[in-house]
Amino acid sequence: MTSVVTMKSQTRGVASDDRRLEVVELALVASIRDMSRNLYILGATLFFFAVVSFAMTFTTGPYQIGLPGNGSLWKTIGLFLLVLSLLSGLAGVMTHMYEQVERRTFEREKREREMRKRRRS
Repeated sequence: MTSVVTMKSQTRGVASDDRRLEVVELALVASIRDMSRNLYILGATLFFFAVVSFAMTFTTGPYQIGLPGNGSLWKTIGLFLLVLSLLSGLAGVMTHMYEQVERRTFEREKREREMRKRRRS
């Protein structure tokens, strides 16, 4: 009789551990998804400022007071912003791919856990 009670408490502990594990894994996947979206937004913002910097090479002149008149400065700034935006986009893609692998692994492990539970029953 005590062994049955002990086994029930052990299976409840395993089930609660599985639920906790699922919650932690879902939180991890959600945080990674948000990070890839933020990297995409950062890349788009940097790309916008790169385009503005390239446009400034055509608008600078001696008649604009307070702006750097050197066109090569704006081209250099635009080039650096463009490279940073491309790197940010690449990091976003890689993070999104990592999230997809994590999600598929999580789903596979969940299916395997369910199959083990069915076999036990």
